[in-house]
Amino acid sequence: MSVLAGATTADAADGPPTNTARPAITGVVAVGKTVTADPGTWDPADVTYAYTWFVDGQQAGAGEQYTPTAADEGHALSVEVSASQHGGPDGTATSEPVTVLGAAPQNVEAPEVSGAFGVGGILQVSDGTWDADGLTFTYQWMRGDTQIAGATGSSYQSTWEDCNQDLDVVVTAHLAGHADGVAATPIFRVSCYYCMCDAPTAVRIHVPEHVTTQDRAQIRVRIESAGSANPSTGTVTLRVTSVKRRVHARWVHTARLHPDDRSRVTFRLPRLAVSKFAVHAEYDSPPGSQFMDAVNVTTFKVVQDR
Repeated sequence: MSVLAGATTADAADGPPTNTARPAITGVVAVGKTVTADPGTWDPADVTYAYTWFVDGQQAGAGEQYTPTAADEGHALSVEVSASQHGGPDGTATSEPVTVLGAAPQNVEAPEVSGAFGVGGILQVSDGTWDADGLTFTYQWMRGDTQIAGATGSSYQSTWEDCNQDLDVVVTAHLAGHADGVAATPIFRVSCYYCMCDAPTAVRIHVPEHVTTQDRAQIRVRIESAGSANPSTGTVTLRVTSVKRRVHARWVHTARLHPDDRSRVTFRLPRLAVSKFAVHAEYDSPPGSQFMDAVNVTTFKVVQDR
C-alpha cells in the first residue's frame, strides 16, 4: 500500500470508500413503474448506502426506490449513491442517466383464444382492448409457466405436448416512447380427443345374430377414436370361445392394421359346433402411438343347420 508523503497509514485508511463498479437503475424506467437503485460495488465492501434521485440533474427523491411521475416523462433519471463507513468521509458515485418512458398502455379487455381446441387444431389469439391507439403487438404462447419455443405468432397449431395441459397466451402491447403493456388470456386446455390421456380408443365388433353349423361366420372389427382420425397401425387380436363348458372350442387370430385397412379388420371363422360364443377383440397400439389400447366383448350363436 502506498502512502502520500506526510501522511500516515492510519490517515490513508480514513479516506472515503472507492466505487469500483458504477451504480445502476434496475427495472423499467417509465411513468408509474417503481425502479430500484443498485449501489454498485465499493472498496471496502462493509459500507452503508444512501440514495438521492435526480431528474435532469434536479433532486427528485430519496431512498432505494423511486417511481417516476408524468412530469418526469422524457427526462433523464439518475441516482447518486453515497457510501459511508464509521468515522470516515463518504464516497459518492452516480448512475448512468436513463430517459423516462411514458406510461405503459393499459389493457381494458383481456385477449381471448379461439379456434380448434383439439390436438393439432389451429388456435388464434386476439389483441384484446387497450386504452391507447397506434399499438403493435407481440405474442408468446405458454404451456403452464414455460414458453412454447417458436410460438410467437397470433396463431398456433397445438401438438401432442399440449394434450391435457394448461395453456395461455401473453400479449405485449408496444407504443413508441412508452413502456410495454402486458396482458394474458384466460387459461385454457387443449382437448386430447384420441390421445392416451382422456379419450380411449373404442373397439367396435360386428357379428351376425346367428350362424349355422354349415356356415363360416365373418366378424368385422373396427377401431375408432374420439377424434377426427382413427388408428391406421397396431395389432388386433380376436378370441372366440364357447360359453358352454361341454363344447370345447377356442379360436384365436391376430391381424396387423395397415393404412389401407381404414381401421377395419375382417375375420372369417371356421365352422363351429352348436353353442353360444363369446367374441373378445383387443386393440394394441404401436409404441409411441397417440392412440390407446382398448378391448370389447360381444356374443353370437351357432345353431343347427336345417
